Amino acid sequence: MFRDWRSSCDISTAAVDSRFLYLCIKGSDSSIAVVDQSTKELIGVYKYMCGSVLKIFVLHNFEKLVCLTSAGYIYVWDASEATIDRLRQITNDPLTLEGFVHPNVRVRPVAEIVPASIEGYVDVDYYPGTDTLLALETSGNVIFHDIHNGSVKGVITSENADAKASCLRIQRSEGTYNGKSGHFVAIGFTKGMITLLFVPLCENGLEIGSNFTMSDSTDDHVDIDCIDFRVKQAASSSITIVCGCSDGTVRCLVYKRRDSDIVKHKSVSYVHCRAARKGRVSRIISTCDDQGTPYIITLCTMQLTYDFHTAPINANKPSPADSSTFCTEILRQILLPDRCEHYETIAQVRDFVTNLMEGVDTGTIMYTTLDDVYNIRRCPESNRWLTPKPVEWQSPENRKLLSKVL
Repeated sequence: MFRDWRSSCDISTAAVDSRFLYLCIKGSDSSIAVVDQSTKELIGVYKYMCGSVLKIFVLHNFEKLVCLTSAGYIYVWDASEATIDRLRQITNDPLTLEGFVHPNVRVRPVAEIVPASIEGYVDVDYYPGTDTLLALETSGNVIFHDIHNGSVKGVITSENADAKASCLRIQRSEGTYNGKSGHFVAIGFTKGMITLLFVPLCENGLEIGSNFTMSDSTDDHVDIDCIDFRVKQAASSSITIVCGCSDGTVRCLVYKRRDSDIVKHKSVSYVHCRAARKGRVSRIISTCDDQGTPYIITLCTMQLTYDFHTAPINANKPSPADSSTFCTEILRQILLPDRCEHYETIAQVRDFVTNLMEGVDTGTIMYTTLDDVYNIRRCPESNRWLTPKPVEWQSPENRKLLSKVL
């Protein structure tokens, strides 16, 4: 990566809502900088988490932020207006401007979930309509935590002893199995292993002890780095899991109901990085357009052949990065059961992309590098994706203030 100036901080990932941009700052005791969406003013900082934040998402119904760190810890922060006002008061305090924040006035997490195993948690997701987080251990065990205090509600034990778990995703739409309502949960492992769970709902929350479990594997047994559910159309009764793999391909596994069982109907692989010698799909966003057509947006880091770099990305502003053999592509794909209907390169970045995330609406996606956060918007008139634009948050005032409060 080539920087024109020294960054005041390194960004690991970010999240956004209609009010604020949440920037996760890397470090052994990492922080989250809160930036106002309209004024781009730095509001304040959530501080002192063990490890750098790998994943963050906003729960609007609880006014909470949920973070997973590289140390395997899970933190839940309050994001209500009262807490935001308190962050603003701390930031504007004269002592803070001198580089000191008294421990008694710091904003502390609502819950700090410390993993039981030394390897820690590798992923976390929220079960819709409840107050429960599902945390994934490397062993494949799923731990149910209360979002308000982090207490353990239950455990689902994995049977995949030969592989390590890497990712977890809960289907957003509610489904049924054996007459019970609930949500399906997909877990990805190394060696191409996949576990599909069904966790039913009940009047008091979740029936953790009566879940359905089945395990399967991809054809080539490559590591699964990210996983999601294809958005389900109203007329469809099948379940489609989309996996981003370590060989640069996207694999789809389609499951259908047969009597009281769920069986695999087919498995399809889609080549992702066509020009790459090596590639790794590290992030998948599964969504649909305004007409209800499902599509996925993927992030693939790849090593390219030398001939691919004869022309710079930006002809008007060539840089030393154009001689690099590494590149990150962001792609949009419409996947049909037997083929890729549409393949569109949204962005090609010769920089270290730390994460890809959804924007404030379906017409916006975001990605983060170590230096900045970028928006990619879809033009409603032409339906084409525009050139990535950095979020204008690094004003001299914000950079100076950030150096004081970090």
